Amino acid sequence: CVHSITLTPAAPPLTNTQSRAEDPADLPSDELSPADQIAPAARDDSMRVIDIMLILGAFSVLGWNVDVVLPILADSVLGGGPIAFSGLVICLSIGTFIGSIAAAGRRSGRSRLGALTLSLSLFSLALPIVAATELLVVIALAITVAGGFGGAFLSEANSAMQLAADPESQGRTVATYSIVFTGSRALGAPALGWAIDRFGVRPAIAMVGAFTAVIGLSMAAWVAAGQRRRLRRCLAPRHNTRGTACRSGTS
Repeated sequence: CVHSITLTPAAPPLTNTQSRAEDPADLPSDELSPADQIAPAARDDSMRVIDIMLILGAFSVLGWNVDVVLPILADSVLGGGPIAFSGLVICLSIGTFIGSIAAAGRRSGRSRLGALTLSLSLFSLALPIVAATELLVVIALAITVAGGFGGAFLSEANSAMQLAADPESQGRTVATYSIVFTGSRALGAPALGWAIDRFGVRPAIAMVGAFTAVIGLSMAAWVAAGQRRRLRRCLAPRHNTRGTACRSGTS
């Protein structure tokens, strides 16, 4: 369901909240070696809630509207009608379930933003396979893979958002997350429908894959830039006097 909530009260926490990074052992700076001070910053992928919302919206506006394409794909490409459509929906649902469970079991020490980037990139790679073949088995497998990595992305984004949110505004943040997810899909569905009418179902699927690929590459560049920035701050003498920059997770 679409949650109804005013965005204005939720906006200040979204723009000002920083993520609560996982700190290493709470040791004085003189007990930490230079490598121990630098390593947490290299692993840190601190994200603001507003950043997560923007990434989620960019993915949902077209990427997670892939189910809009399934009935047309089943009818016009596969010629299977309702039976083929039902099978594709089942494949997408199974993949989403598996991907969400796998993301929930991810080890917390790994980069969350890196996991988002990987999931989004692999999701985008599965869609050209759907667009390029007419074999039902291959399409079903590709749809399952796309659902798996799409579900993993949504699970990672939801987890990152809740970890980044201030506890006092977490309820409003979760509600805003739902608004961004459902609202961006509602905006993207007509655009995808127009692309299908204008260019055909196969080019439309390829466009969705290209769009999500651009987002994935942009996120990868963002991860690399953020890690370099945190390393530079940790190596700066004015930050290393007390070790706070390398351990706080700020950026």
